[in-house]
Amino acid sequence: MKTLPLRLTPGQDLREALEAAVRAQGCQAAFVLSGVGSLVDARIRFAGADEPLCICGDSEILSLSGTVGVGAAGDA
Repeated sequence: MKTLPLRLTPGQDLREALEAAVRAQGCQAAFVLSGVGSLVDARIRFAGADEPLCICGDSEILSLSGTVGVGAAGDA
């Protein structure tokens, strides 16, 4: 298991940055152990929902964890 700390800069897309980090390591999957920060205009898709919920404006991430998967063709 390899640990890869990341720091995103303002304006970076969270999902795209995580997927790019996984690809850059040559991995197909990873997990986020912990994360905090802030977002502007977040989109969250809940389990079972067809469309994401848009949270417009500034938001704080108090806790972030989960998995990131990248397909064989590089698609997430």
